[in-house]
Amino acid sequence: MSITKGKWEPVENDHFIDIKVDGNPIAQVVANQYANVDKEQMRANARMMAPAPEILEAMQELVDRVERGEVRSVKAYSKFKSLLAKVNGDL
Repeated sequence: MSITKGKWEPVENDHFIDIKVDGNPIAQVVANQYANVDKEQMRANARMMAPAPEILEAMQELVDRVERGEVRSVKAYSKFKSLLAKVNGDL
């Protein structure tokens, strides 16, 4: 599994936020009255999506360090490992 490389930048328009890499949109977050997503939630969703590559990298680093025995008894390990499997499409 490979995600889009580069810094993910949220760019807000009137009714949606594009997540862009090098000026090119890779995802769009919308406010949608039918799904009960207002502009505040739209912005919060975009803030969660924008750092996704860094979050993924940090999760992978922790899982790798636990598996190499560099870090012991990390409660988050199994949760992160499960989330990484979801991201990688392994479930």
